[in-house]
Amino acid sequence: MHILWIRTGGTIDSERTAQGLRPVRRGDDSFLQTADCVLDQIEPFCIDSSDLTCDQIEQLATLIRGSTADGFMITHGTDTLAYTAAGLSFLLPDERRPIVLTGAMRPLFESGSDGASNLAGALAAAQHPAVCGVHVFFAGQLFFGTHVWKNHSKAADAFISLGAPVAGYMEQDGLHLLHRQKRAAPFGDSLCGQAALVWIHPGFDPAMLADLSAQAVILMGYGAGNLPARVVHAAAGSARDFYVITQCLHGGVDLSMYQAGAAVRRAGIVPLDVTPAAAVMKAAAVYA
Repeated sequence: MHILWIRTGGTIDSERTAQGLRPVRRGDDSFLQTADCVLDQIEPFCIDSSDLTCDQIEQLATLIRGSTADGFMITHGTDTLAYTAAGLSFLLPDERRPIVLTGAMRPLFESGSDGASNLAGALAAAQHPAVCGVHVFFAGQLFFGTHVWKNHSKAADAFISLGAPVAGYMEQDGLHLLHRQKRAAPFGDSLCGQAALVWIHPGFDPAMLADLSAQAVILMGYGAGNLPARVVHAAAGSARDFYVITQCLHGGVDLSMYQAGAAVRRAGIVPLDVTPAAAVMKAAAVYA
């Protein structure tokens, strides 16, 4: 089996400096070579993932489409890992080969790093015959690419699954799959659409919506997707497309629960039961 390891920087490939962690190009790491597969490496860019662009996500999708590898492991900074996982899910909805992203909360070659175990799990998932499409492996768990979310800025188990169960988990005897990937809708090969993600709060002035240049506005509403009447009124009078997701980690959007939710529906604001990362990446693909 041929696995392509795509390295993009992030904490896992960082070194410590006087100013903090800095991604560095590592080159070959023979410690990860196994008898189970041929593991090739490519490093299209090496960045702190806070600098990630949609162009770079598209670059990764292009590399995967053009490769003859049987599976892919992508090491990535944790800050925007969920965005890349969601973006690749929409750019590669028909990809049946495994594409597994991972990273680390501590640099790979530091004592106590979680990098080696995350790499081992991701590599196992990338070789698993029943894994297909985009996933994330982190801290012993396998997540679906459109449902993973970074929930902690420092803990080793930094990621959780929102809106779906985890896909699987790793134990001493190997990777155990619990659920199969559902295909994302195809939207093309670009993420150039512009979407604004707007967090609603009691002091929010809906006049600010008029200043947005984005093609789509994703409102992070309260609870089951409720929005202030003043925001609903502003959205109803706009030519721009509006969507609503919830600020809550669990439970999702349900506009049938309250009168406030019914007003959201009447205004033509579309509910999305997805993570913020998936909402933004989906809009970027739809409006490309």
